[in-house]
Amino acid sequence: MSAKLKPVDLTGAIVGTTGTIDFNRFPKFAPNDMSKKAHIWMFNESGCGLDLSFNASNNSHYLPAGGWGTFDVEPNDASVKATVTYVLPNPPVSTLNAIYYFPGEPVPQTYTLGNSPIGIGGNVNTSNVSTLSNEGNASNFLVIDMGDVAFAQVFTLYNDGHCLWAVDQAGVKHQCIKVQTAGNPLQLGQAGDITEVLGALTIDSPAATALNLPNGAIQNPKGIATGNGATGNMAAIFENAIATPAYIDVKPQHLANSDAGIQICGRTVIDDVKHIGIVVDANGNVSLPVSVAVPNGIGYAGLDTTAIARALIYADGSNNTVVRAAGGNVALRDVSNNLLGYIDATSLKVAGKRIDDTGGNGLIDWSAAPDVYVKGVGSGGVFHFQTPDGSTQWSMSHIAVQQAALTVGTHSYSHNLGWTPDYIVITAVTASSSATVGYDSPGVNTVNFTVGASLTYRMLFMKF
Repeated sequence: MSAKLKPVDLTGAIVGTTGTIDFNRFPKFAPNDMSKKAHIWMFNESGCGLDLSFNASNNSHYLPAGGWGTFDVEPNDASVKATVTYVLPNPPVSTLNAIYYFPGEPVPQTYTLGNSPIGIGGNVNTSNVSTLSNEGNASNFLVIDMGDVAFAQVFTLYNDGHCLWAVDQAGVKHQCIKVQTAGNPLQLGQAGDITEVLGALTIDSPAATALNLPNGAIQNPKGIATGNGATGNMAAIFENAIATPAYIDVKPQHLANSDAGIQICGRTVIDDVKHIGIVVDANGNVSLPVSVAVPNGIGYAGLDTTAIARALIYADGSNNTVVRAAGGNVALRDVSNNLLGYIDATSLKVAGKRIDDTGGNGLIDWSAAPDVYVKGVGSGGVFHFQTPDGSTQWSMSHIAVQQAALTVGTHSYSHNLGWTPDYIVITAVTASSSATVGYDSPGVNTVNFTVGASLTYRMLFMKF
């Protein structure tokens, strides 16, 4: 048996006015047949457009001014809330009526809108509207409220300007834009999402803090362009914002003609690049007239063939300059890219086949291989042979090897050593029982030999 519910008086209602029709005391389902639902037949005998929302199920409906409709009641619903969205001028009546129909009870056919006492039935006069206006109400007054089946209030706009614009992506709600009346006025995106800027992003503020990035905010920096033509020094301060690997790929075209400074990890590496004379040539090579300083232990890096950043040169914690290979050897090349030599895990390879000191004195020369020449530095240099602790075992400055035919007797012989020998070794080329030999009076150029047989002798002269 249907029941008339308490009506809502909409006299003097304005946009945002609400009213509630309560039906909590009535049954919502038939115990013997759960498929049969209860219904509410609502008569909007007013000049107000109404948004309807059932309290538990959140089922939403709309009733225009003078409209009527029948709506299902879910088992957990106890009331329906009506919110005024617009008001027509001078309506003859201003009441929202409702009749409750019990589960399984037949509901009469809905009347035609033209029978409404509100004067918009039959021929409706329309006009073009170009402005949606809501002025003069107190702050925090909801003007626009929009949602879908999955999420209520996907978009809300209040008369004081604060709003929330989200999007339903496959059943997941993502915040896109949020305008706030307290704190930061504007928020873009939400935590865990990516905000994509398809065009250029310009920051007008000249302050160094215009770009405030938290730790790890820049994961893969590519082409960070700083200010162009602004007055003063617009420093892009990255501090600790750059996550591992810590390098920035700054495109040359972004550095040219720029009023900007760049700081990495709190240390200025490029300051006011336009005024320090950065040069970018036709091949994209960048020339810096100033030093680029990086923190201790952070290296100048290059990408290997697998696109992994490798630190090539840096100062370590003991202030040693460390040169590292990117995976192969450490090679040295001249300005024409000719190989001078390289260092691998086993040895130092020198392409010129000789090692000199900085004065041009040759020390080791194997350019005439297979012969190898080991040279002293300057006239009178001495070769010292030492143990690992630096103790000299023996040394030698000059050596001469000669062969000559000597006759029996005493002879003065020119040894050509240039120094008075400390040690002379004489042997006969052909053995003989009478091949006795001796020497005396060694000098800078000559030595006396006394031999017992005319033979050919080999002589070794050494100066220690």
